[in-house]
Amino acid sequence: MLIFSTSFLRCVTLTDTELRVPRYHKTLVMPTVEMAGVGLLYHKEKYGRRAPSGWFVYAWRVDDSKEKLAPLFYNPGKLVEVGDETGRASRFVKKGSGDEIRSTNPALLASSRAGRVARQLYDGVLAIQGPLGNLSRLQMQRHPEVSASDAPETTAYWSPDGEMGRTASGT
Repeated sequence: MLIFSTSFLRCVTLTDTELRVPRYHKTLVMPTVEMAGVGLLYHKEKYGRRAPSGWFVYAWRVDDSKEKLAPLFYNPGKLVEVGDETGRASRFVKKGSGDEIRSTNPALLASSRAGRVARQLYDGVLAIQGPLGNLSRLQMQRHPEVSASDAPETTAYWSPDGEMGRTASGT
C-alpha cells in the first residue's frame, strides 16, 4: 500500500485493488485494473484569471476518461514567451502567453512534489498490473485526448518516464 499526503489529513492511497483520492465530501475510487495512464497535464490560464497556470497530476481510465488527482501542481515560475528565439525565461511574460515546454526544466518537474507523486503512482500501478497491464500497454498520459471545451486550456503533457510534449490543442 502506498500513501501520499497531498495536504493536511488528505491522503491519496494506492492499494492492490484501488486508488482512493479524497475529495471534499466524498472519495474518488478508481480500480487499479482500470488505470491506463498517470502523468501531468499543463493547464494554461488566460490573462486576468486568478487560477494558476501549471502542471497538474492526472490519472486516466481505460475508457479515456481522466481525473485530476489532487490539488498538487508545479509552476515553472519564469516563462519563455511564445516566439522568443532567444529562449530567455522571464517573470514578466503576460499570463497565458508563455511557452510551457521551453519554460519547464524536465529535471525540476520530475523532482517537484507533483512529479514525485505522479512517478510513485505510475511505478506502483505498473508493479500491481504487471507488464501486460493496461498502463504499460496503453500509456494514455502520452497522448491525452483534450476537448475544445476543456477549461482551462490543456496544452502539454508529461509522462513519469520522462516524455514531454504538446497536446493536440497545444500545437
